[in-house]
Amino acid sequence: YLFDMNNEISAGDVLSYLQGRVAGLTINNLDPSNPIVTWRNSRTSFYMNEMSVSGDMINSISISDIALIKVFPS
Repeated sequence: YLFDMNNEISAGDVLSYLQGRVAGLTINNLDPSNPIVTWRNSRTSFYMNEMSVSGDMINSISISDIALIKVFPS
């Protein structure tokens, strides 16, 4: 999945945005400082600038500061 955020007007956080657009993506926010994100029952990895980052790091970025989001199958 590829999302060009330059053409999106969206409020909220990045993980909620993705959950609403990627079938099978589930977010468990029991601990907001470390959200558990799974895609079709497999743990999901996040990358920013080609480097692995945690779900809380992705979620701490304002959605308006993101130009492009890529989501790969697990």
